[in-house]
Amino acid sequence: MITRLCVDGDSGSLAFIVSAGAIPPLVQLLGPGASDDVQMAAAGALVNLAGNDNQFTIADAGAIPLLVQLLGAGSADLGTNFAASALMALGHNNAKNGAAIAVACASADVGVLEALERLGVHNDE
Repeated sequence: MITRLCVDGDSGSLAFIVSAGAIPPLVQLLGPGASDDVQMAAAGALVNLAGNDNQFTIADAGAIPLLVQLLGAGSADLGTNFAASALMALGHNNAKNGAAIAVACASADVGVLEALERLGVHNDE
């Protein structure tokens, strides 16, 4: 239900979801104890919430390393796409989160670069 509200909701609905304290529980649902479907739904909700001035709140709740793990662990499926989209939204115009994402990717024991390539994201430098 909350995922649907995050996708279809207007900015007032999203603000209500955030003020109700939904971000920390959503981040917890990214963890290894949750099913793939639950992780995908949580990542999808966070994509939409991150686009509405909640980048620091989501990052402070611990989402970045969990999203990096999802990105590296998944195949080119919807959950992996949501993880990549959430990381992009968290890092957009946000140097602090961008640095945290870089650190999480560098320290992850997952094939993050390979996962990004599967998603069509390439480093052309």
